Amino acid sequence: AGLSELTFWEHGLDFGTSNSAIGVMRDGAPALAPVEGTATLVPSAVFFDYETRGRVLFGAHAIDTYIGQTEGRLMRALKSILGSPLIDEKTALGYRQVALTEVVEIFIRHLKDKAEAFASEEINAVVHGRPVRFVDDDNVADARAESVLKDIAHRVGFKEVSFVYEPIAAAYHYEETANAEEIVLIADIGGG
Repeated sequence: AGLSELTFWEHGLDFGTSNSAIGVMRDGAPALAPVEGTATLVPSAVFFDYETRGRVLFGAHAIDTYIGQTEGRLMRALKSILGSPLIDEKTALGYRQVALTEVVEIFIRHLKDKAEAFASEEINAVVHGRPVRFVDDDNVADARAESVLKDIAHRVGFKEVSFVYEPIAAAYHYEETANAEEIVLIADIGGG
């Protein structure tokens, strides 16, 4: 079966170690939702602003605020802890302890909210990109990473969650633009 025979849902989420994006069907065509101003790609960063006691910033704005020496906590590369024991830990955010899964949830919810605003509708189903291996040489940790990400997706409101390996998604996208039969090499060189 060719990749074009696979069934993909209308909404796709790429929660990346370095950057993230979310796509929706809009006017019958796939489109990336603007997630930071007009940008469709956002650095995977969350900043908890201690000076305002609760403001949460995302992406480049989060990084810029941190660099500007606003007192707070910048968190990046959250995807990289999904398959590690750290995901079960809590972290200090000011005077309170917050589960790292909750930090990931805050970021994923932000992406979902941006996509829903762009699509002008609630999004209940998503295809979540995932690396071929979250954790090399540890099948249990790898499966747990996907399970944790699926649980987070459900908590933010995705009722139906499916996963596709990121290189397969890239191959599918490439196939959509190919005009002739050819052999290609698809590589996923992630930011992690």
